[in-house]
Amino acid sequence: MTLAPKSSTAENVQSEESHLDEIISGSDRQIPKDMTQHPSKVASNAQWASWTETILDRLPIPYSLIVLLFTLLIIVEQILEYAILDPTFSGISLSSIGFRFTLPSLTLYMLLVMRLLKRRAVKAMVQLRPSVLVSDEKYEGLVRRMIQSSRRIEVALLIISLVIILGLFVLMEFPLPTLGALPASAASRFFVITTYVLFGWLGLLFVYTGVKHSLGLGAISRKPLSVNVFDPDNLLPFGNLSLVHSLALVGLVLILFIFLGMPTQVTSLVPLGLATPASVLALIVPIWGVHRQIDRAKEQALVRICVQLDDIHSRVYAEEGTAQDDLGLLNDRLSILVNLKKMIREGPNWPFRDTTAVARAVTAAMSPLIYFVLIETIRIYIVPLLGE
Repeated sequence: MTLAPKSSTAENVQSEESHLDEIISGSDRQIPKDMTQHPSKVASNAQWASWTETILDRLPIPYSLIVLLFTLLIIVEQILEYAILDPTFSGISLSSIGFRFTLPSLTLYMLLVMRLLKRRAVKAMVQLRPSVLVSDEKYEGLVRRMIQSSRRIEVALLIISLVIILGLFVLMEFPLPTLGALPASAASRFFVITTYVLFGWLGLLFVYTGVKHSLGLGAISRKPLSVNVFDPDNLLPFGNLSLVHSLALVGLVLILFIFLGMPTQVTSLVPLGLATPASVLALIVPIWGVHRQIDRAKEQALVRICVQLDDIHSRVYAEEGTAQDDLGLLNDRLSILVNLKKMIREGPNWPFRDTTAVARAVTAAMSPLIYFVLIETIRIYIVPLLGE
């Protein structure tokens, strides 16, 4: 058998080092220099933030004052409802106060969380710019479609809320959830209807904002990304933003649990039944494209490692007379490749720092259901045993 020259082995090892560098870089796709000149050539953080402004943001008063006035409006309406049912306030109790504070709490929560979602979205888009391998113009268009508010949509949602409230409580004469029949007084009736229309519009706007952000983030996640199979830090804003959207829905359910108590009827289980899958989808759907690209990058890296491992084994088996120094180099390279292979397989397939963070995110998205099952299990099985 002809022995391979020592210089040939050294060249092969040197070639393997270049392949190893390629594996460590994560992805074959590198970021062109003209795609990393953000924010100077794309947009500034302040400019993107201006795209998120709604009708409420454009009012000539501070947003904090808008939040306060909107919440006070709902509180006054709830006090009016209670005064209609109990003019002397003789039956007031902590449970009735908690019940009446449900809508004001939801109002305050939605107004604050919508502002938070928009700020987090702008920040995430700035952070993700170097990792999305598209031109500045295309990326800016994707960001605009994701976060830009539309006056026409906001007005349309207000009309939809008006139609729903008038249709349910005026035309069909459905009882109000916290009052029953509409007040007899025309002024009180107008005030109650107007308040419910505004609350409904806020709820629709909250849902619309979350859905639009999730779909926009999902569209960006399907674009070519710079993936490092060992270090997902550049993609973490995808996971963080999707988790924030998921927890926004979780917060709504928790507010209902706090002020209304645990569901006791089938109809009261509807919010829980809708919010749990919605929060999980809000977590998974926007980052599904990232997950697929991480999987693909890891698979490509593993294939390259396996090819090099096979080449090393073939060389050791075939070249019986290989010098001890060369065998030592090959053995070192073999150990490095095996460790890299293990690291790649154990790394997260989602834009989170590790698999533990993925598990925590899914648990947080399902927390209302987990909380409900835990409480019901204790009530049905543990409490009776303690009573005995």
